[in-house]
Amino acid sequence: MRDDWMNARTTGILQALRNSHGPSWLVSYSLPSPQPPAGLEQAISVTSDNGDIYEAIKAGANEPWTISYPEGGDRFHGTEAELRAHIKRLISAGSPAKTAP
Repeated sequence: MRDDWMNARTTGILQALRNSHGPSWLVSYSLPSPQPPAGLEQAISVTSDNGDIYEAIKAGANEPWTISYPEGGDRFHGTEAELRAHIKRLISAGSPAKTAP
């Protein structure tokens, strides 16, 4: 597609875009990262080295993650990457569960 775009071999809507935006526009264009629709539940699962399973569920975009694991539970506000780091800290601490309101 890039070669066709740069060499003006596109047709229809692509040709119209090339004509209106110029050939270099496609180089700087990128699709936005997909985001889950608002209100959909997200879930992840992390297994520790000893086989314990840490599961986290986020009910909505503005809701905290609810983490369940063998020793108890926790709640966490943050991105999925931050949540995974938090779960790693819980696993490495090995301390009794803390339950936040």
